[in-house]
Amino acid sequence: MDKKITDGMVSLNEFSKIKKIEPEKIIEMVRDGFYEGQKIGSEWFIKEHEKQQNINKNEEAKNILFRIPAALVLAPGIGLFFSYIFTLGVSEFEGARGYAFLHYSVMLAIFAFFIILATKNTRIYGIYALLSFFGFVIINFA
Repeated sequence: MDKKITDGMVSLNEFSKIKKIEPEKIIEMVRDGFYEGQKIGSEWFIKEHEKQQNINKNEEAKNILFRIPAALVLAPGIGLFFSYIFTLGVSEFEGARGYAFLHYSVMLAIFAFFIILATKNTRIYGIYALLSFFGFVIINFA
């Protein structure tokens, strides 16, 4: 086998051991376009960059699976907190403050949901949790 042709590539067996995936499944994934590789002679080779690249894809998938439930839990509290702040100056006349509060809380909860989904740094979730906590506390005691 010519070494120049396989430069920057990993053999199927080596890649299979690294990824802990059956070789047949990897071949199927190459054919589906998930991995970049090719058959040279009678052997399959996978591009070297795929070893690291798909680790990042898996991390991103795990991260989004964490962010969706977190956003669903935290967004309503954040919406309540900021809607309380925004409606402090609204008159109580004929329920205007309640109407404004309801309007803002829904709108801000939706906004908070998408902001939380966009946040990739999970350390900031502590701040989101505090804001959400204060939102629920304010509603119960205000």
